[in-house]
Amino acid sequence: MDNSAVQSYTEASTGGNSWSDTTIGNEETKAIKSVRLVSIFFLVCVIPIAVAVFLYTKNDEMEEFESQYIEFANKVLESIGATLENSFGSLDNLATSVVAAAHAANQTFPNIRVANFGIHAAKTLSLSRAKILVMCPVVEGEEFESWSNWTLQEGRTWVDETVNIQKIDPNYFGPIVEEYFTRDEIHTRGGAVEAT
Repeated sequence: MDNSAVQSYTEASTGGNSWSDTTIGNEETKAIKSVRLVSIFFLVCVIPIAVAVFLYTKNDEMEEFESQYIEFANKVLESIGATLENSFGSLDNLATSVVAAAHAANQTFPNIRVANFGIHAAKTLSLSRAKILVMCPVVEGEEFESWSNWTLQEGRTWVDETVNIQKIDPNYFGPIVEEYFTRDEIHTRGGAVEAT
């Protein structure tokens, strides 16, 4: 078979087109190379932009987080500070009331009985949001015997007055203990000592 016959056959099978397989393959290769170059160019341009956007937003989000964290931390600290001011202010008020009552009744430490102590204590509990308030003076040395005798005389009166206040206090929700006993003991660093 000669070449003219092959060419006639190729033209007939392709509809008279003279494209050969080699020409078609070369054109497809060029198209694929062009697509690859465009894709590589696109990736080379897009990846740095994407990385820059990521880093910018990451830094921006971190700054926003830190700013909000500091803002919330300051609010918590302000709240704690206000609570401490209220608590210490109410305790200071109670201490002032105790000292004023002692001066008015010409009493000396540690033998101080504050009239209506339960009312003063209830106000302090309310303002400080404490659960319990106890007044425990430290008595040592020569004052011990005087304190021991004074508590035997005044202790029950003080407790009865507090129980009566608890009965009428609308903010008191604990049990009303009207019957109780005292041990007539004073607690020292060495343990309990019977009051004399």
